[in-house]
Amino acid sequence: MREFDINIIVDEGSGKDYSKVDTGDVVIFPAFGATVQELQFFRDKGVQMVDTTCPWVAKVWNAVDTHAKKECTSIIHGKYSHEETIATASFASQYLIIK
Repeated sequence: MREFDINIIVDEGSGKDYSKVDTGDVVIFPAFGATVQELQFFRDKGVQMVDTTCPWVAKVWNAVDTHAKKECTSIIHGKYSHEETIATASFASQYLIIK
């Protein structure tokens, strides 16, 4: 991948480091998606975003967003530190994560 100048950004315990992402770069989101804050960061940065979020994940996000607009608490079943859970929680105003 590096041969094609493709870098994978992972959270190694202290958060993801996006400092090497520049305006005009292409950012590909994984199947489990990205947080609302990450999406906004990349929009503001002016990168080309390729969203490969699983449609089933996006469907859950839409439900969570609907609950947030109704000021309801969303109950999320998943591992607290899993990226899909983190991304899903970012769409909620109030949530509870159950493992």
